[in-house]
Amino acid sequence: MSLTIINFGREGLLPIETTARLKAVYQPAPILGFVSHKLIPGLRDASREAGCDLLVANSALVLRLAQLVAHLAPLDGSVAQIVEAEEFADETDGAG
Repeated sequence: MSLTIINFGREGLLPIETTARLKAVYQPAPILGFVSHKLIPGLRDASREAGCDLLVANSALVLRLAQLVAHLAPLDGSVAQIVEAEEFADETDGAG
């Protein structure tokens, strides 16, 4: 299974539009977005509507990339476990 990781904080990338286009072409591939934790509240709904499966803070991506990838793109080819991956996106334990 493949996984697309998009920096939602990168100027000029147009992450919402890019996500929607990728989802239209590569529907089954999960999309993991990352951005400053301060921007997540303003981007969460739009990113989901565009097809982003999980939007995490930069710090969560750095600290927990291996766990996020293991759940979103399992090596055994099984379906992405998005709900399980969400627990690694939690910012309340000091990662945010």
